[in-house]
Amino acid sequence: MSFACIADDVKLQSTEINPSLTDDKSVADTHDLVRTIKDISGTQRFIEALEHCDMVITLDGLGPFTVFVPLDGAFRAMSKDKVDQLFTDEGRAELTELIRGHVVKGQILLDEKTPESLSTLNGKTVKVEQSGRGPLLNSASIVDTPNIRAQNGVVHLVNGFLSEE
Repeated sequence: MSFACIADDVKLQSTEINPSLTDDKSVADTHDLVRTIKDISGTQRFIEALEHCDMVITLDGLGPFTVFVPLDGAFRAMSKDKVDQLFTDEGRAELTELIRGHVVKGQILLDEKTPESLSTLNGKTVKVEQSGRGPLLNSASIVDTPNIRAQNGVVHLVNGFLSEE
């Protein structure tokens, strides 16, 4: 199964991020991952997926976790029938596998010291490359906004789903 949907039409102007959540180390990390993700516009479908897959409690836990959050445009790039199917009881396992492929144990900041590969909660590998446009994940999903800090981890906004390697 492969989810290499890239939402090229996503306009980042609509993605609003509280400046206190970014890479400024002097700012206290006051919210857990789920609350941090909820506070970012354009992440509603990912939050709905977390809730449908019962993963909120995992990401509310101690962590730390790194979460690569596909923006809502990634869900819009997928066929409506596929999205509808994933959000059914029958599609829950497949959606869970997809979402777990966007979570890594540990706090991984994307910078020049980032490992070349990361292992996700579903056991798949995400390859990280540096490019002129910023970090690439599995040669496809460009990180739109990296290093948004939370109490129990870090969030990176991506413009699509991470294809499975």
